[in-house]
Amino acid sequence: MELMPSKRIATTAGILALLLPCLVQGQGVFSAPRLTASLTWTDNISHTSHLPTLKSGEYQTVSLTTDYTRQLTRNWLLLGTGELQVQHVDTFSALNHFAGTGTVKLQRKFGLGAFAPVLQINSALAIARFDETRRSGWQYTGGFGLSKRLTESLSVAANAAVNEYFAQRPVYDVSTRKITLEGDWDITSRWRLSLGGSRTWGQYVANADPAIWPLAIGGQLGPVIETHYNTLAWEVTDSFGPGWVAYRNRDSHADAWWAELSPALTDRTSLSLRYEFVRITNAVGIKYNSAYWTAGVTHQF
Repeated sequence: MELMPSKRIATTAGILALLLPCLVQGQGVFSAPRLTASLTWTDNISHTSHLPTLKSGEYQTVSLTTDYTRQLTRNWLLLGTGELQVQHVDTFSALNHFAGTGTVKLQRKFGLGAFAPVLQINSALAIARFDETRRSGWQYTGGFGLSKRLTESLSVAANAAVNEYFAQRPVYDVSTRKITLEGDWDITSRWRLSLGGSRTWGQYVANADPAIWPLAIGGQLGPVIETHYNTLAWEVTDSFGPGWVAYRNRDSHADAWWAELSPALTDRTSLSLRYEFVRITNAVGIKYNSAYWTAGVTHQF
């Protein structure tokens, strides 16, 4: 029987509690922390479908991460990750936030050597605090992945995950399911190219200009849009200007693809240059397109 979201969180918290002794004693190893700083520009930070009113913007993200590794048996590995993240949005301060995430993974390697396939089962809890407090909340993520190195320079991975976010206001509560395929090519010992794509199903938060939303729910954009949008949770948030509305799309799907080039600057520092395109389609065929350009630096202490 499928667990309810609250039970999923309780189950994850229980797993974390049971594994806590493993994380603080025994033969495990904590890695030195790593610091990542990135700058992202997107052409549709407002996540709106109406092109004349969409808002572009940039945001800066800084995160500090540390890992824990413990060999449980010959084939099973326990991995723990803790991350603290701060995001600042220049123009739209409602999106500024601080987040903390704890992740536990169990890894099973099938065979010996670098070419043996690897299975990972993961579960994570996160808390986020936004300047726009109604966005703040808890997030549960759980899933599994399978990866394999094909050659000395090529590797592939497939992942499936569920995500539940519980915000202070219902309009920001979302539930999604996602599958991801990704491949890495180590061009040289210092250069890596990554290509990937994903499909996500579920709920998404979008936004509308105050001049457009009344047209959608009032029937001026057609009966199909009127009927559907009047069934959605929404409220005035002013996130992207006075009178802007946030609403939660349901029965939607998102297709994303990305390319990332990662040259190593030193033995401990690497640069990442990433492009990503996301297309969200809601239940009545309305599309929300966004493109993201990101430059980041990661340093391992």
